[in-house]
Amino acid sequence: MKLLGYKSYVDQLHSEFPLVDKKSVEAVLKHGTNTMLSYKVQDIDLFIRDDKNLKFYMYAGDVTKDPYKRNGIYFKKKRKKLRHMYSLDKVEYGGYYYFGLNEDEWQLFIESKTLIKAYYYKILEECYIKPNTAHIFRVKMDNQKKWCIIQENYEECNAEYLLRRNGKGFEPINNSK
Repeated sequence: MKLLGYKSYVDQLHSEFPLVDKKSVEAVLKHGTNTMLSYKVQDIDLFIRDDKNLKFYMYAGDVTKDPYKRNGIYFKKKRKKLRHMYSLDKVEYGGYYYFGLNEDEWQLFIESKTLIKAYYYKILEECYIKPNTAHIFRVKMDNQKKWCIIQENYEECNAEYLLRRNGKGFEPINNSK
C-alpha cells in the first residue's frame, strides 16, 4: 500500500471545486492534515461522518473490543479533557488537593488514618471520574504545580471529609473532619 501526502489530492479536489484556486485548496488540505496530526499527538479521538446520509468516513483514535481496556481509555480521555478544560478556564488554584476512597480503603482509613497509596488530584471532578469512589476528602497543599500527586504509606490526619456517594451521586457532608 502506497502512502500518499495531502499534495496528491490537490488536483482531484481542485477539479471538484473549480471556482477555488489551487493554492487555496492546498492550504485547506495542509491545515486539515496538520490539525489531524495535532489531534493524534494530543490523543484526541476524531470521527468524520455524514449524519445526513448516515455514512461513516473515518475514525482516528484508540479502538478496542475489550471492555476493561475501553473503560481505561475512557477514564484516561475524560481526565485529559477535564484537565484541558480546567486549563482553558484558567481556574485559580484554591490550595486544596482531593482524594477519593472506595469502601475498603475507607474502612482502613477510619481505623488507622493511614492510606497505603493515595492519589491527590488538583481538580475535585477527577475524584468523580475514578471508578468505585465512595468518599471524597480534601487536604490543604500550597504551591503545588502537578495535576496529581501520588504518595505511598501516607498518614494524613488533616483530611477534610467532603462528599459521600449515595444512590444519585455525591452528597455533601455537613460535619467535616
